[in-house]
Amino acid sequence: MPRFRRLHHYAAWLALWWLPAVGAAGADFVQASGAKAAPSGVTVERVDVTLGWATIGARSDETYTLTRNGVEYILRGDVAEGQDRYPDPRETTRGTVEGNRRSADVSALLDAMQAKPVGRDTALGALASSAVVQAALRQGNDDPGLAGCAEATAVLARPLRDAAAIRGALAQYYKAGWTDDGTSFEVTLRLSDGKELKANAHAQATPALPWAVNGVETWNPAIPRALAVLLPSWSPMGQRMIAPPNGYKMLSYLLPSYQEALGDALYHCTQARSKH
Repeated sequence: MPRFRRLHHYAAWLALWWLPAVGAAGADFVQASGAKAAPSGVTVERVDVTLGWATIGARSDETYTLTRNGVEYILRGDVAEGQDRYPDPRETTRGTVEGNRRSADVSALLDAMQAKPVGRDTALGALASSAVVQAALRQGNDDPGLAGCAEATAVLARPLRDAAAIRGALAQYYKAGWTDDGTSFEVTLRLSDGKELKANAHAQATPALPWAVNGVETWNPAIPRALAVLLPSWSPMGQRMIAPPNGYKMLSYLLPSYQEALGDALYHCTQARSKH
């Protein structure tokens, strides 16, 4: 079964968890940054989206177009996944999609792309205090060896209350890179006055930030969120661009200064258990 079909149920869960948690913050970025509305009478006539992912021996590509049709937009797309692993022959799985999207959702993407650029520190500060990052950190901290050790739990609660430390961990998380995980996100809005707005990102970290809009960098999370709304719910790269930060990677940057205290706590718990 193609991966983009298998991920359908995960997409629904992700939408319930991630989108409501960051929705208000993303909207604040657009409104508070002085987003400029398109000139009166100017509309988005067409949206072109190209998404890609590649690793050694495998890749996936997604292309979508949204064309204005009265008060809504017609979505058409193509998804292809290919493998070229020795000694297996090349295999490509393709799928197509068609549907309708609301004008309001396309306008939300236009607003996000026209907004004044959001700085990295502003975006990371908002992420650091979000419920989504807190949940990701707790999920990444699910080592069964910690179960029942109240002292260790207390140690691990300290960094979760330290917004500055979480911002620092997020900065390292976004700065770091890893091999065999090539990503590409591109979207072009073609306006009725002949102008174009182009945005692209190559982020490995999630949510996908930063973006370059007509060459200008912005860390506005409203861009991937608005774009993901226009894509099929099962789109692998659509899910990825709005996914929460990787809790395990975040903790690798957040916990080093707590390792000694954590080790002591676990030692005490182990000793206490051995006496029973």
